[in-house]
Amino acid sequence: GGGNTQLFFPPTATENTSVGPIPIMGTISRASALLLDAENTWSYWSFQLPSNVASVVSVHLVWATVGNFASKDMSFNIQVSQVNEDESSEGGDTDSIAQAAYTSSSTNKGETHSDISAGFNGITYAVGETVGMGMKRFGAAAADTVDGNVRIYGLQVIITT
Repeated sequence: GGGNTQLFFPPTATENTSVGPIPIMGTISRASALLLDAENTWSYWSFQLPSNVASVVSVHLVWATVGNFASKDMSFNIQVSQVNEDESSEGGDTDSIAQAAYTSSSTNKGETHSDISAGFNGITYAVGETVGMGMKRFGAAAADTVDGNVRIYGLQVIITT
């Protein structure tokens, strides 16, 4: 093996997201409004791991508050799926993390790295397989204390090669 390698995957903008404010970074904003919380407001990722992957060591959601909200919680869940070239889009492995609160670790819009590796434990990885993840913020939940938008930078995936 060749040790650990860090990969980074930006999110795909979907309904009820806004891109920016730095478009070249590919960030999206997730609102906390009650209306948006009631809708199907997901952020999505799709990626293929390199051909030399041996295992996934960790997966972190990289995000920040849009304002000075240190030690505030964002409430979200994730769903993960994996398919290979011979499976339908519903035919692969799946895993998830139920809705939970994750605390921002820095002030003034600094990055937070929330460990969401548990949502990927039930996935078998092999060459040529596509991994997809959806993340939904529950901004109106009592556990979500950010009281504003959050900025989603992407997924940091550490693999062993």
